[in-house]
Amino acid sequence: MKKMKILGISIILCGILLLKGCSSGLTLEQYNSLYEGMSYSDAMEIIGSYATRTAEVGSGDFHTVSYSVEGSGSRGANAIVTFQGDPLELTSKAQSGLR
Repeated sequence: MKKMKILGISIILCGILLLKGCSSGLTLEQYNSLYEGMSYSDAMEIIGSYATRTAEVGSGDFHTVSYSVEGSGSRGANAIVTFQGDPLELTSKAQSGLR
């Protein structure tokens, strides 16, 4: 009985991990909707839940903020976006493995 209970819990945990891996991260379609000059707030509506701030330097027109963004697609899929200025605007983006 105890072995069956452990087996059942193991199967449920494996299922949860598989579903989590398949459904999280920025998609290629979302990435393609980002454009140079886009406002910080509009871009963060798209990437916010997947983004981790990696750097922030300067102030005023020289204020720069960079984010690493978890991607959906191949293993290790990700994007990097950079904002600059006052107010902040998207100045560059790069991606690898997004689908």
